[in-house]
Amino acid sequence: MKVNAKVKVVKKPSAKKAASLRPLENGQFWRVGEGHIHIVQVGKFLAQFKHFKLKNQKRVPVQMMNIVSVQEFLKRNDAKLVKALPA
Repeated sequence: MKVNAKVKVVKKPSAKKAASLRPLENGQFWRVGEGHIHIVQVGKFLAQFKHFKLKNQKRVPVQMMNIVSVQEFLKRNDAKLVKALPA
C-alpha cells in the first residue's frame, strides 16, 4: 500500500544577527546613554570597570563583573565605543 503524502518543509525564521561589539580591552571608553563606562582591566573571566553616570564625575568606584555580563549590558543599552587603544 502506497501513501502519497506531501511533506511540507518548514524553515525556521532567520534570526537577525545583533551587531557584534568589539571585544573588551583595557582602557576602552563606552558611551552608554548619558553616562560612560571605562574598562579598567580585563582578565580571563572578569572585567573591572568604572561606570560614570555624570559627565565630569570623579572618584567612581571600580566594579567587577563577568565579561559576558558586561558585553550583554553594553549590547542591551546600545553602547558606542568612544575611545579605544590603537591596535
